[in-house]
Amino acid sequence: YNGAVLDVKERIQNVLARMDAIEANEVTDDATDSALLTLVANLSSRLDERDVQIAALTARITTLEGA
Repeated sequence: YNGAVLDVKERIQNVLARMDAIEANEVTDDATDSALLTLVANLSSRLDERDVQIAALTARITTLEGA
């Protein structure tokens, strides 16, 4: 080898530290993704409930207007 002196141990420790940081970020990203998916699911459920209520009210109005 003809070049700069490399500290292999230091390089490996640096790579491991960077991998740990990436993995920690993945955990944070996964938690955020899970929270967002839960929020969207809850909102979707609430909208479905409102759709049922609107349909029932629309049917009642139609009945009342026909009477």
